[in-house]
Amino acid sequence: WGPILDVWCRTGDVLRAFHVALQNSPVNTKNQAAKERAQGAVLKVLTSFKSSEIEQAVNSLDRNGIDLLMKYIYKGFEKPTENSSAILLQWHEKALAVGGLGSIVRVLTARKTV
Repeated sequence: WGPILDVWCRTGDVLRAFHVALQNSPVNTKNQAAKERAQGAVLKVLTSFKSSEIEQAVNSLDRNGIDLLMKYIYKGFEKPTENSSAILLQWHEKALAVGGLGSIVRVLTARKTV
């Protein structure tokens, strides 16, 4: 689904790419390569958003979606790329506003990782 996400990001349908990337997250797998591919895809989608579009995307998620997004945000902080930290901080701010501190606690204590 990586090439499909690229097309959606290039054509401006980043919200659709965002939802597909999160829905296809390999949380329940132990395959590290699959997790790394998914992390790369999610990061690419997150960095495709304009700052003004982030809040709408975050607000479109339920609690589990916010928690999953937070997992990817923290994973992105572990392996920063050029300018990714600044973008992830914007996502973190919006996700924290919706998910609250409980979301951070759930991510930091979760056994299943992304």
